[in-house]
Amino acid sequence: MSINIKVASLEDNAQVANLFDLYRQFYKQDSDLDGAASFIHQRLMKKDSTIFLATSEESELGFLQVYPTFSSISMANVWLINDLYVCSRARGQGVAKQLLQQCVEQAEQLQVKLIRISTEFSNTAAAKLYEQFGFEKDTRFQHYNYFLKG
Repeated sequence: MSINIKVASLEDNAQVANLFDLYRQFYKQDSDLDGAASFIHQRLMKKDSTIFLATSEESELGFLQVYPTFSSISMANVWLINDLYVCSRARGQGVAKQLLQQCVEQAEQLQVKLIRISTEFSNTAAAKLYEQFGFEKDTRFQHYNYFLKG
């Protein structure tokens, strides 16, 4: 299978939204294709994230969405990979690895200092992939979340 990776544009909204809806379902969220399309459209319009889209000649295969942020201590750009998803039919074929590679290459071009990614403790396949790719498990910082009501 030939895999093509590109930075998504507004013209790719429907393809990315379909993948995004499947991604949310993977994490036990109800399907909401209209909401997914709206959310992705906003990201692409505002250009507040970069979405890498993996496709084959037949269909969309997966996506990676990265949000730019900063490190105050390093005074440098940091990227947060918030979403990485590959369709079940395309898993094990190197799609995630190619998405990560494209992300890293673009980050290097833009002189990003650090790329962060996280996954649930139970997603050992993703953790294994990240470590094989070269991501290092954070043992220095504890991460906490504060969930707002509403």
